[in-house]
Amino acid sequence: MKLPSPEKRRTRISTGVSSVENVASIASTHPFTQQLDLVFPSDPTLEASLLKLETRYAKGKTTLSNVINSADVFVNSVKPESSVLMLSTNDDDDVWCIDPRGVLTLSVATETYEQLGLLGEPLPFNNHKDQHVIHLPLQRNTDSAKNLAKRKRAIEGWDKRREELWDVVYCSNAYDLNSTPDFVPEGGQVSYVPVSCERRELKNVHIPLPNIKPRPKVSKSHGDDDDDTMDEWNRDAGAFFEWVGLACLGSQRLSANDRVDPFVALYDPPSPSLIGNVTHLRWRGLLSPSFVQRVLEAALSIADPSNKDASGHGPFFCITAQGISKCPVSYIPRNASQGKASNLHSPARLPRVDGEDTWCLLVTLVDEGDLSGVQCSMVESLGQWDTRWG
Repeated sequence: MKLPSPEKRRTRISTGVSSVENVASIASTHPFTQQLDLVFPSDPTLEASLLKLETRYAKGKTTLSNVINSADVFVNSVKPESSVLMLSTNDDDDVWCIDPRGVLTLSVATETYEQLGLLGEPLPFNNHKDQHVIHLPLQRNTDSAKNLAKRKRAIEGWDKRREELWDVVYCSNAYDLNSTPDFVPEGGQVSYVPVSCERRELKNVHIPLPNIKPRPKVSKSHGDDDDDTMDEWNRDAGAFFEWVGLACLGSQRLSANDRVDPFVALYDPPSPSLIGNVTHLRWRGLLSPSFVQRVLEAALSIADPSNKDASGHGPFFCITAQGISKCPVSYIPRNASQGKASNLHSPARLPRVDGEDTWCLLVTLVDEGDLSGVQCSMVESLGQWDTRWG
């Protein structure tokens, strides 16, 4: 029996020194997050600050017509922004979301697309061109009255043909972490889900000293030497982020006194490393970019680069975010907020349950007299059928 080939997944690693503001702003490019993990060598002050951070999201049922008709409540009529993020969760080929720019993005099958009669485009993937994407900015001043009326009729007709309400999850993108979303669907079918921090401590484990250097430059003149240098860099970077993944899983393999049978598992921690305690914090639910940014800012503001350990190394933390793979929008370019809402098309992707959209950021605080320089290493991982990188 011939087994199917594994899915082609893509990984990108980037390194460099960045400002605190740029590090925190990473959250704004990833609008829909379902899980956030933070790993760092145990620090009571940092832990106390992060454990206080909590938020909540809402679940409800509504028609898409009601959402669009109520858009004036949560969408800024001048700037391309929305105070509410929303995502449909029905087990269906047709999905939609409202992102922080106030853009409604529909990803629908061919039959639905033809019935709607709204202008969109097919996904640019072989075997998935039957899925179409439609972008509808919800600001009232972005389209003519005639087109708005046509859109209203199309969406109302779609709601009637479905003969059922949309299941939705939504949250506030306001900076106040405990604020209630401004929009509440009709019918009263709303429940709020609190999101608090889950804590776990791994004691007496190997803690690597983060020392991921900038990616080496490759030149044709050096040949094999460059290949060896690149292989070594990939190995060191991969080993550290593998350690982060095992820490998020609470793996026994990291324990200093691990005595697993070598016929069962083999693992060597990155070298050099120290023995100590590691704290793992996790938030699960629909997490807005403002909440993810708040977590990043809290970690950056509390950690002190002058607080070095006995080896002379400063503190570090690593944050891992998992996007919602069934969402039609997973990434918003940094310069998107500078344009008009009607031009804010996000990279095309195929919404699916078994997709992948993850980023992992290692931040090492550098003692340079201030926090203007933080050493960052970021790994991004995408599944197939995502055009973010072409």
